[in-house]
Amino acid sequence: MFKKVEGGPTLEDIPEQFVDSISFELMKDPVITPSGVTFDRETIIDHLRKVGHFDPVTRQPLSEEQLVSNLALKDVLDHFLERSACFPPFCRWLN
Repeated sequence: MFKKVEGGPTLEDIPEQFVDSISFELMKDPVITPSGVTFDRETIIDHLRKVGHFDPVTRQPLSEEQLVSNLALKDVLDHFLERSACFPPFCRWLN
């Protein structure tokens, strides 16, 4: 999925907090659950719809309405992406 591009970051260069723990992909819209865990919005909503309405970490009930945007992480993530130059698979997140 991630491959080294000359002069660009590799998967190993991506800070762990930028990677969704369900999909293992770079987050584009991080949200926080009531338990304090951050996921990518699309991934956690997909989990809620397909697997069940529960937090994948705590197994406590969870709804889309309980998800809160992680604005601080989003700002840092956007800065990282801007600094990393646009090359696959990163440039798709810049839109």
